[in-house]
Amino acid sequence: MTWDDEFFESRRLTSKLKHYVLRRYVKEFAYHLGTTYHVDGFAGAGEYGTGENREAGSPILIARLATEIATAPRSIQLPRLNVEADNERFASLEAATAPYKPHTSSTITTRHSLTRSPTF
Repeated sequence: MTWDDEFFESRRLTSKLKHYVLRRYVKEFAYHLGTTYHVDGFAGAGEYGTGENREAGSPILIARLATEIATAPRSIQLPRLNVEADNERFASLEAATAPYKPHTSSTITTRHSLTRSPTF
């Protein structure tokens, strides 16, 4: 198992803290600033874990917020750019975010290739 496969197996404390910040502040930023862009450079599959033990990742949390604020009385757009290098995770990311696309037309999900693997 590679380091990035292991990373997306379950949410770690750092991811939980990031998701807390996203849930608490992205909507407020968007309401105060207007259109706000969210870029997730390591989007993964959109979810952590598999089967019954799946937890929403950043792309899903932001898609939910985007749907919520797009349908609010003061409609605000939250365009999202989700980037994932792994083909299998990219396909899962596309499937996981598909239900939100009809409500938030500004989602852009992309894939890129790494020229070399990160070294840790």
